[in-house]
Amino acid sequence: MKNKYVVLIGMMMLLLLGACSQSNEQALEKAPDYIKKTWPYYVLMDKTAKAIENGENVPDAFDKYNYTKKRDGISTYIDKALGSSKEEKKVIDNIHLMYSNLDLINFEDMTSEATGKKNDVKGFSSNMDRYRNRLAKIYSNYDLELEKSK
Repeated sequence: MKNKYVVLIGMMMLLLLGACSQSNEQALEKAPDYIKKTWPYYVLMDKTAKAIENGENVPDAFDKYNYTKKRDGISTYIDKALGSSKEEKKVIDNIHLMYSNLDLINFEDMTSEATGKKNDVKGFSSNMDRYRNRLAKIYSNYDLELEKSK
């Protein structure tokens, strides 16, 4: 009997997660192009940052979400994006700041052995929270939200 409840609860959670993803997909259909373009970057960088904040070492966190291969797309977007509205410029700026902060923690990690300095995960986390919160406010205007962490 207990196993039936566990299975039932598990199925309900999967259904709920699917509904969240589907509602984000529906919201993206109605969103401006810059929101459609930057949302996947935001999600990717958020997941990568959270892995680092939760104690994974930087290379493992980057590998886990394939960030290293996908970061070129983010870089290309940042380099070409101009922003025609105040909101679009704010999105581009904060995507750029998240990107730069991930590059900084990666650089710190690569040089930590030579310098003897450990990564400043607390400072990294504080900065990422600031950028994430700014973007979350904007994305929420388009009914987009990150999936809740487990």
